[in-house]
Amino acid sequence: MSPSDRRRNLWNKNIIIVLLALVIIATAYVLISSSPDDSVLVYSVEEIVENSDKYLNKNIAVAGYYYNEGTEGEGVITSLIIESGSSLINYKRLPVNHSSVNMSLVSEVKYRFTGVLTLDESSLGDPVILVAEKIVQV
Repeated sequence: MSPSDRRRNLWNKNIIIVLLALVIIATAYVLISSSPDDSVLVYSVEEIVENSDKYLNKNIAVAGYYYNEGTEGEGVITSLIIESGSSLINYKRLPVNHSSVNMSLVSEVKYRFTGVLTLDESSLGDPVILVAEKIVQV
């Protein structure tokens, strides 16, 4: 093997090492910079209401429109905006307790609620309630 062949092999090895290092750095950057919230599975109100036994006592994320029901720190989530003059009872709804989250919520605004789905012993109509731990406007 001539000296020029050795230099060429050394050059090729160096290029491969540099490219590999760049790939590793780019991968690390993507993993670190991506938000953990981006990878959370977000359920619909219908999925949670229809299969509440499956999600009971589990940490879940639900996206929907918030409606205040008059009680401080409580409301309901729906998948659709309620038509003017309609009753919330005609829609799939998920009660939410957001009293532990320091955030003022506005009716008819879409949020992503993350929390634990629990049995609601005090409710006559809805058997479960989402106890929100984190709320993000979407």
